[in-house]
Amino acid sequence: MIAAALGGTLLFISILMFAIVAVGTYVRNEHAAQPEDFPFAAAEEDALPTPPVFDSIGRWGLAAVALALIAYAGPIYQQLSVHHYLAPGLRTW
Repeated sequence: MIAAALGGTLLFISILMFAIVAVGTYVRNEHAAQPEDFPFAAAEEDALPTPPVFDSIGRWGLAAVALALIAYAGPIYQQLSVHHYLAPGLRTW
């Protein structure tokens, strides 16, 4: 039970840290005065341009938050739904 409690605490702290970084990145989206020049591989001559939907940091941030919610929903629900700690037959996950 102590290991389950420590795991739940660690899970909560990791979710909290992820949320702080995600919100901070979204809110403080500062643009550089002069863009850095990163060398990339040359695109093929027949390549189509990238759709504008992929050029928004907000959409990528929303996708990251949605994936984190999906990933953490099961363990969090189970931790919150099991309220009889030290009961026989407790399944931690």
